[in-house]
Amino acid sequence: QEWIGQMLVGADGAGSSIARMLAGPLPPSEMEVAFGYRTPLPENGDAPTVVAFLPGWVGYAWAFPRLDHISFGIATTQDAFVHKPLDDLLWDFMVGYYRQREDPKAKLWAARKADRDRDQRIRSKLRSAAERYAARIPGLAPRTWDTRKACGDGWALLGDAAGFADPVTGEGIYYALKSAELFANAYLKGKPEEYERLWRADFGGDLKRASQMRRRFYGNFWGAPFTDRMIEFARG
Repeated sequence: QEWIGQMLVGADGAGSSIARMLAGPLPPSEMEVAFGYRTPLPENGDAPTVVAFLPGWVGYAWAFPRLDHISFGIATTQDAFVHKPLDDLLWDFMVGYYRQREDPKAKLWAARKADRDRDQRIRSKLRSAAERYAARIPGLAPRTWDTRKACGDGWALLGDAAGFADPVTGEGIYYALKSAELFANAYLKGKPEEYERLWRADFGGDLKRASQMRRRFYGNFWGAPFTDRMIEFARG
């Protein structure tokens, strides 16, 4: 089947075949991996949002409550991705989350001997109910922001397909919506080529700055992980 139109707009995610064809492929070092599980809400109805930095790993884990489930996940660089230990770490995080719902004094990562039976029960219940998901997220390097194009003659890229995700957090929903808005405005004015200037002026500098900060953010500061020091300073 063949389709003909004035513009080809790629909004097909981080693995975009349109982006590979028109803007060129990204190396593995400029990709991140996110995976996780959807699990039932706690029985007592207490389901806070939790973000936890990973001990000894680049990236972070999260628990995001939805209307009828909790989305647990881990995001890390593709270069650092090793499935088994990260999956084990995520399960420890998930069990710790439910452990704290039953006992507010319990710790998130470290289980006590008294928690052993409860943790086994929680883990068994989650194993029977958890639904797995996975996704790829772009994490462009600083130099790439200077050279990679998001539009050309008769084509444009939006959101993850264009590489528009924060290299520190992996957040991309805002940039997907904003890039779509900027391109739509340029297209309706009859100047789709203006899209390149618009996204760079609006959020391009922020994303490049985040990519420059990425190694520092997940590095060390004053003898400890920067994320630990950041939390300590914020607490103070």
